[in-house]
Amino acid sequence: MRSPHPDPFSNFQKEKVREVFRDILTDPEIRVTITYSILTATPTYTIATGLSVRTTTDKTFTCARRVVSVSEAAESGGKLQVGDRQFVIDQADLTAQPTTNDRITEATIVYEVIRWTEDPMDLLYVVTARKV
Repeated sequence: MRSPHPDPFSNFQKEKVREVFRDILTDPEIRVTITYSILTATPTYTIATGLSVRTTTDKTFTCARRVVSVSEAAESGGKLQVGDRQFVIDQADLTAQPTTNDRITEATIVYEVIRWTEDPMDLLYVVTARKV
């Protein structure tokens, strides 16, 4: 959620942070291409088939990704699990703030967004997601 306080960072500082983030994305160890799916309507459930259909707006882009470690999961008090993914996403890549209704697809693996935070400059989201 955006802060109601005046922005203490200059456009120059923000652009430098974006440059560093773009440089980080050149590292193949953390760079990943994802499809981010924003739920745009309440899912419909068909009793006859037992299937639920989600209506989404999808956007594919590159971001940074890391895997939650055993120690991080243990220290989180149950909020994180080993194997959860944390995606660092440039806010400019999304049309809206993340929600827990969103999903992230990496290759063929689908993750549900379980939580997210913003950096103090309102440039990046750290989105934590769990395999569906």
